[in-house]
Amino acid sequence: MDGSNDVIRFKDILGFVKETPIIVVNGDVIEILDQIISLFAPSFKERGIIILKDYHEVGAQAPIDANKIREAFTNVITNAEQALEKGGEIRVSLRKTDMDVVIAVEDNGAGMSADDVKHIFDPFFTTKMTGTGLGLAITQRIVELHRGRIEVKSEMGVGTTFTIYLPLKEELA
Repeated sequence: MDGSNDVIRFKDILGFVKETPIIVVNGDVIEILDQIISLFAPSFKERGIIILKDYHEVGAQAPIDANKIREAFTNVITNAEQALEKGGEIRVSLRKTDMDVVIAVEDNGAGMSADDVKHIFDPFFTTKMTGTGLGLAITQRIVELHRGRIEVKSEMGVGTTFTIYLPLKEELA
């Protein structure tokens, strides 16, 4: 077994079981998305993946812990990239409602079965040969710590969309 893979797995497991408080400040969600997309750009280019950005807002500010939200967005975009064999598209969109900043990450990959969708946020559930099955469970936890929610829609042969709703106003626990 590759030692670096063991480190990643241990880090994922530790991140999942360790409760860490969030430090919320007003942050620019678009700036964080753009940072993550630029990190993925070389991999996308190498694999023939087209990234489409569809931001309906300018300066989408929300009360967030930037590091945690960065981790959540990275996990969702990683999932979208892994869903694409070679080539394909990932669309990242952002819009605001009266209550939320809504971020959607959509891929045109293979999609998931209805049964897989039911379990996608379960800790240690994975359909991949490698990985811990913790990325989306951690993502869900991060979003919920922000008093938001995450939804998934998928259709076999069509693709998958993860939608994250982050409240525009900080709510007291």
